Amino acid sequence: KRAFRGETGPRGGADVERAWHWTLRRLHEVSHMETKARNQALLCQEVESELRELCLECRKKFPIIKEYTEKAILKIRQHRDLVDQDGRSEEDLPEFPLDEVLRAILMACETFQQKIVLLSLSCLQRLIHR
Repeated sequence: KRAFRGETGPRGGADVERAWHWTLRRLHEVSHMETKARNQALLCQEVESELRELCLECRKKFPIIKEYTEKAILKIRQHRDLVDQDGRSEEDLPEFPLDEVLRAILMACETFQQKIVLLSLSCLQRLIHR
């Protein structure tokens, strides 16, 4: 304890204190990156689940929407795999594949089928909430 307060130590208290503060900042940064990665992974799981439901609902009547939804699910899985990799800095985290997801959601909303539109809006609400 004394070395951290600058009372004793081979290089003086200021160097030890700077090293201590640097270590704390670095731990905070790593914790923040891990939290952001966890949040992105959770978002991917939730949106993927909602898109799977949408895909099942559209499979017979709207095959084109099913196709776009499946593409969005694949992009989300790729994104989640990249986010789950260790050792990435915050800048290295890839962007969420929002374009593909929104394209599938908007196409589904244009069907004017109540159940499909509700599933789409639920997915959109989850994206906005996160």
